[in-house]
Amino acid sequence: MISVGYSGECFHVFVTVYKSAMELCLCHLNIERLSIGDVQQLDWEVLESKIRRWICAARVCVRIIFPSESRLCDLIFNTLARDDSPFIETVKTAATQLLSFVDAISIIRRALKKLFKFLDLHNALAELLPNFAIIFQSSA
Repeated sequence: MISVGYSGECFHVFVTVYKSAMELCLCHLNIERLSIGDVQQLDWEVLESKIRRWICAARVCVRIIFPSESRLCDLIFNTLARDDSPFIETVKTAATQLLSFVDAISIIRRALKKLFKFLDLHNALAELLPNFAIIFQSSA
């Protein structure tokens, strides 16, 4: 499609299909879209469970899913067009959703009983940030 002048259409179809696949991956990983207000209203036990799930899901996304999508986009589009936009558009919503949860957690009022779970979240994020940088470096 790209070689005959339909690169825009090819990118659009790819992004539409794989963006839906990314949303399905997050759904299977039990990651739901929550606003800052939603996170702040959760009971501690529920929030603690969501933090545990987030840590597992973020590791899967950053170590497996995002790099796989990047390689797939490179295989399909790299020889045809030097453009990161299909990959970025495909994973942008999922990456934003993952990072928004951490942002919401960061403004929650802290209590001593929550400290260790927050440290677990911090450590997981610190561990994954270099991977985020590698995955998204070509788009910077």
